[in-house]
Amino acid sequence: MDSICLSHKEDPDGIISSVLIKQIFRSSIFLTDYGDLISTLQTITKNHRFKQIFICDLALKLSNVDQFFLVLSSINRNGAKIWFIDHHTLPEELRKKLDELNVTILHSEIDCTSAIIYENFKDNLKKNTELLVACACITDGMEDGSVAQKIIRKNEKMFTLLNSALIWYDVKKNQNNVKDLLKIVDSLTSGKLPFEITPKLDSYHDLLHEEFKLHNYIQSNTQHYKNFDCLKINDGKLSNHAARLISRSEKNTCLVHRDFDNGSAQELVILSTKYNTKNVGLITNLLASKFYGSGGGDPNRSAAIIPTKNFKNFLELLDLEINPN
Repeated sequence: MDSICLSHKEDPDGIISSVLIKQIFRSSIFLTDYGDLISTLQTITKNHRFKQIFICDLALKLSNVDQFFLVLSSINRNGAKIWFIDHHTLPEELRKKLDELNVTILHSEIDCTSAIIYENFKDNLKKNTELLVACACITDGMEDGSVAQKIIRKNEKMFTLLNSALIWYDVKKNQNNVKDLLKIVDSLTSGKLPFEITPKLDSYHDLLHEEFKLHNYIQSNTQHYKNFDCLKINDGKLSNHAARLISRSEKNTCLVHRDFDNGSAQELVILSTKYNTKNVGLITNLLASKFYGSGGGDPNRSAAIIPTKNFKNFLELLDLEINPN
């Protein structure tokens, strides 16, 4: 295979990004999540020969940066071209490392990954992709981007919203079935739209109930601090719950945590909106060190592990540090 696309499997932006790359470059598609990024990339490089690889909508975690660049160095030595296309915050030191490996970077923090791909390659895409990209912008919460605004206004509002909901539920419903996710990629690549590949609506019944239960859980279990909302979970992904929590919160910052290492520590993710004036990554790093933990991130997203015995004090000091006044 000449071209490979490794893209995020957990939301429509990653799925639609892979659709666009497949349309343009006839790439073979591999899907993964943040946690399995390194292992999937290692498997690809071990088992396949390729001339170029696209890594789409996959933000780098602090814990895997070194491994990530080791794999990229191996790909670079083999002469393959590497593309890194993403919308998450990209620290300058990581950008420099990518540049040193001659990685082609397409990056913007105001538009989702699908919109970035569309803007750079729109002359080589099928007509249906405008609606798909609009769906990705909406489901990723990035409707205000410069590319997003141009695309969304070209499509009928309610039709776009309906297709956005359908592709969002289809992707969520098939998270544990990569074969079905790849079928969705193939169908959309061929020119079909979400409403044309959606099964009967009764198949969403269980998923809708799960979403409703999660909504009620968040509503009943959220702790309200002065400057942020806090939620403890027992299962599921911290980042997914954090995204849901902040969408429902009246605060500009939200924290989701769970027991780690048999309850001796708390693993957490912090998200903030664009209206937050404090750098949560820097604050998280400083406070984690103060309370004998580890963590950090970017201005609007961070992660940490804090000893449980220090967690209450961590939360109280966090509340003071992110005070906008």
